[in-house]
Amino acid sequence: MQNTTDRIGFLGLSLLVPFTLLVSSCQTVEDSWRKGPAWTFIPTPQGVGSLAHSLCGGSGGLFMAFGGIEEGRESPLNSSMIVYDSLQNLWQKADAQEGPPARNFASFTLMDQKAYVFGGETAQNAASADAYVYDASEGFWSSLPVPEPMIARKQATLTRVGAELVIFGGKGTEPVTNWARFRPGAARWQVHSYPEAISARVSHVAIGLDESRLLIWGGFEGKERRGDGFIFDLKTQAVTSLPAITPRANARALLLGDKVLVWGGAGPDGHMPDGALLNVKSLQWTPLPSIPDPRFQRLQGAEVVAQGTGSFLLFGGRFGLEAFNDQLWSYDIERSEWSLLRTKENPQGRIAHCFVNLEPRKYAVFGGLGYKRGTQSLTQWDGLWILDL
Repeated sequence: MQNTTDRIGFLGLSLLVPFTLLVSSCQTVEDSWRKGPAWTFIPTPQGVGSLAHSLCGGSGGLFMAFGGIEEGRESPLNSSMIVYDSLQNLWQKADAQEGPPARNFASFTLMDQKAYVFGGETAQNAASADAYVYDASEGFWSSLPVPEPMIARKQATLTRVGAELVIFGGKGTEPVTNWARFRPGAARWQVHSYPEAISARVSHVAIGLDESRLLIWGGFEGKERRGDGFIFDLKTQAVTSLPAITPRANARALLLGDKVLVWGGAGPDGHMPDGALLNVKSLQWTPLPSIPDPRFQRLQGAEVVAQGTGSFLLFGGRFGLEAFNDQLWSYDIERSEWSLLRTKENPQGRIAHCFVNLEPRKYAVFGGLGYKRGTQSLTQWDGLWILDL
């Protein structure tokens, strides 16, 4: 809106000053937009439908998305893998026949520009224990046979901790009593029973803190929603309890220097439009101030990405059952302050989308569900929006 006002002001001014001054002034406005935050829309290749609830990641300029619910399909089961190289402006679509069978509720993460998929629900099994890796540099899938003691599950977390990947929690057709670690360099699995001090969770937060420590917080233990958690040291097996805050499940989480952000999710009374920071050294929680716009008191489904180690970005979400948020907000930890970042163009507001880091100062928004611009007709979005800051 500010940009529109500026243009009207310049137009009125042109009636009183030479035309050359008008051109110079307008050019200054355009240059300021180029120097500020800017979005670029990248169409997806032919054969890639509109997707929501995809599992996504970004690394070294690569964007990778697995699965998701495709508009027009009756089944939520999907095994598509698409990759966009932002440095070369190239799309890559994996051969689905080489990869995992179509599934939902799988675990997903990136490591060294490879995408790892574990478990999930398929048409044949309510829970599975298979694993696959997609190598973007080579363009092919490989299966990773999992040791037999590993209990089949869905909705587990797959998290990088140092040089390893850790599978934690999840829900199976039998009680989930073990967790596993995988070292890609050695292609070696280790399956462990849970220590007495902890047990499996689902819809929880899992963050790798350093080379050996894994933070687990929130989610459900059985049917109990939790507001506590722990730090589990994979080397020493030591468990450090975290203080409890309001319970929530399906929250988003980021590692920001020596702090962990927990944002959103669902609490005992519904969706939670707020967040808190945990100081990993002092193990103290600090609640975040509200976004200075009353609509955001009802926000649900927003996604967050790290902006360096001292701030993060928030995009998307829905205001209750009403409009979708299309604003981009930044939070500065040191100042405890929210800022609205204005851009010339922006993606339509949405939920069930991906928002990931591609490289320093470059981010991507993909897919999701929202209203067609200027209407209240729901649709799923295709294409990829790249943000340069």
